[in-house]
Amino acid sequence: MATHATAAFPSTQQSTRIWLHRAAQTVSNRAHAVSDAWQRLTSPPAADPRSVQRILVDIGRLEPHHATGTTNPRTLRALAAFQRERGLRSDGIADARTVHELALTWHAMSETACDADGCAGRHDDVSAPAQLHRSAA
Repeated sequence: MATHATAAFPSTQQSTRIWLHRAAQTVSNRAHAVSDAWQRLTSPPAADPRSVQRILVDIGRLEPHHATGTTNPRTLRALAAFQRERGLRSDGIADARTVHELALTWHAMSETACDADGCAGRHDDVSAPAQLHRSAA
């Protein structure tokens, strides 16, 4: 982005209207740059899409062939539906609250499945929620 200096006052050769337009454009460009930088600094890191998809598949919210390891429209819709059912903001973004709810649901389903098949509260693979929480933190 090229930056051009804008004189503090209009010169005698340029009209006040042109000077005001250039000054406003400069201020607007800088405001957008500051806003973008602030957004990048304050945004939480996104959860790992592969872990989110794996849990969504495990809890029956996403078909396995849609779990591609990258965010896709099916994942966003499945996550938004999950968020809506849990009373969360349904935007399809795996924020900290959504990650927590996904982990709770996954663990609850794992416990139910283990109780049904007699695995005494253990689940064969407990890494998905752990990876999910690590990547969202």
